[in-house]
Order: sequence, then structure tokens, then C-alpha cells
Amino acid sequence: MRREKEISWRLFRKANRQDLSKKEKEAFDNWAKKPQHQSFFDSATSFYQEKEMEEEIDVDRGFQSFIQQVESSNRKSRWKSFAVAASILLAITTGSLKWYSSNYSEGDHTSVVAEIDLQRPYLILEDGTKVALKDTVQLPKGLFEIKSDRLVVTDISAQWFVSDKHYSLVVPRKQSYCVELADGTVVTMNAASKLTFPNIFDEDSRQVSVKGEAFFKVSKQENKPFYVRTSDVYVKVLGTQFNVNTRNQNHTVVILTEGKVEAVHQKSQQKVSITPDMLASFHDGKWTTQKHINAQRLLAWRGDAFSYENNTLEEIFKDLSYWYDFKVKYSNKETKKLKFTGTFERYNHFQDIVRLFQTMGIIIEFKEGIYEIKEKQ
Repeated sequence: MRREKEISWRLFRKANRQDLSKKEKEAFDNWAKKPQHQSFFDSATSFYQEKEMEEEIDVDRGFQSFIQQVESSNRKSRWKSFAVAASILLAITTGSLKWYSSNYSEGDHTSVVAEIDLQRPYLILEDGTKVALKDTVQLPKGLFEIKSDRLVVTDISAQWFVSDKHYSLVVPRKQSYCVELADGTVVTMNAASKLTFPNIFDEDSRQVSVKGEAFFKVSKQENKPFYVRTSDVYVKVLGTQFNVNTRNQNHTVVILTEGKVEAVHQKSQQKVSITPDMLASFHDGKWTTQKHINAQRLLAWRGDAFSYENNTLEEIFKDLSYWYDFKVKYSNKETKKLKFTGTFERYNHFQDIVRLFQTMGIIIEFKEGIYEIKEKQ
């Protein structure tokens, strides 16, 4: 007799966001730990985390595409995942994932789709294939290689009959990664960020796009400017070092550490020239600037640290959430505005940070998947 195993897609999504209630977590863990669900769980988790990084995508609707891919892979390949007697049907109805199986064998098993560790930085090829960046990974021959934990794009511009292609490098939460582009420009990417770039640049310009946060050390090339595009702004340089942050919606921040750049709002064409130790921010339809900033502190993430100077509690925990992936709420507006100064390592366990704030009179409690923050009375 066929047995039906069902788990809510809403529950699965909450599990990936780590905001399950105690009762929900118990139910989900009981489902996920069963051997017959493990392959599907791993593949679905990879799908969810991948789609969270992509722009303008409906993850819930996109999951239907994932199901179709799994079913297609099942039809086209001779997987040894299940015993001959096993039968699998994956379906999605009314927001639920349904797993049907009978006589499951706990012997030899493989994921029903090709496994890829999307909790590590990965490359999206032009055909949509995702390639996890590991030392032993098979990257497109002659185009990429990994050197000293960084992705290096091979300069093939001098070769004949070369067609330009675009690739995207995605860095998930709790990670940072470095890529050296074909022109020698080095880009260090912060967590939860995406960089799209060509394998060869045009003859008269070099253009990439970024979502999230990245630091650029641009190789100087006279008469061939380098452009970094975000959803609403582009930054034009020749050779310099600067940081671009697009984490807040409709808000782009550029910090310059060396050289000189020009930042332009694409729609209004409002522009601003930025000099070293200067911050320019486009928000609410206009540019604002700050001079003589502490760039080392603002860019502490490059040294695997969090560093804050007179920042509000709201600003601090929003920044932390990009790394540790959590949700937060405050007891009142006054708590949000409390200001703190301090530095701590980025690879600390989040509970260490919680305890640190508690010593300063901030109470942080985890309730139903959300950290609730309030001031000690």
C-alpha cells in the first residue's frame, strides 16, 4: 500500500530561514531525518538557497520548475537511488510538497538531481549550470581556474574567434570570496552577494554588475574605463579601489579608498565625483556625500570582522542578519535607536554576540523563529 509523506512548502521555507516555532521545528525535523526524504531535502534546500540569490524571482512559483526538473531527471537517468520496487512521485499542490513512496530501500542512494553544494560560493554558467567552486571542480576548460582560494578568469582576448559570454558568481551567507577578472581586476565579495561579468571585455570599456556588496581593486587601463552597475546606479573608473553596497533596496552606497570615481544614477543622470575616504549614497532620488570617513571600519568585513562606530542597534542587527541569516523585532522604537561602538570577529558564533550585547543591558530572546530585542529595565 502506498504511503503518503507530506510537508508544507511554507514550513520548508521557514526552516531555511530558521524561523520555525518549537512545534514546527519538531515536526520538520522528524520528517527531514528519515532516510527516504534526505535526497529530496538536500536538493530542495539547494534550490531554495540558489533562488533566494536571484533577482526578481518568485521562489514559490519557481519551485514548480524544480519539481519538473526532478521528474525529468528521474525519467532520463538510470539512478541507483532506490530499489526496483520503489516508486516516487513528486508533486506540488496548494503550497505543499508531497512525497509518495513504497517499499523504500535504505541501501545505495544518490540525489535525484545532480548534487551541488550551494552553501559554498558557486558559478552560474551561461547555460544556467551551477558549478560549486572547489579545488577539484571541473570548471570550463581554459576559461577559469582556482588559485589560492580565488577564482581566476583566464584572459583569452588575444585568441581568434572568441565569443563573449557572461557568468555570475554567487556568494551565500556566512561566506566571502574573491575573483580575479580577465583584465586583472580583483573583486572581493561579501556574503549574500552576486557578481555578473563577461569572459572578455569590450574593446572600449569593461562592465560588470553587482548585487549585494563587493570591494573592487580595478586594474588600470587608459582609455578603457571600468563600469560597475547596480539596479539603479553605475560607477565609472579607470584604476582605483572602492566598495559598492546595494543591500538596502533602492539605496546604493559607494566608498572610495584610492583613486577617483564618478557615480551616476542611470535614470536621472545625477552624478557625483568621489575622492578617497569619501562615501556617496544615492537614496530618495538624490546623492548625499560624507567626507573623511573611517573607511577601514566601514569595510572591516574584508578582514573578516564586524566593526561599528556609534551605529544604531537596528543598523547593527540588520548588518549581522546578512551573515547569520535571522529575523529580528524590537520591543519599541527607542530600542532600535540605541547606539553602540565595537568590533568582533565575523566567524564568532552568533550566540557569542548575543551574550556580548546582554552584558551591555540588551535582552535578546528567541521566540517562534524571531530574535526579540529589548532594553533591560
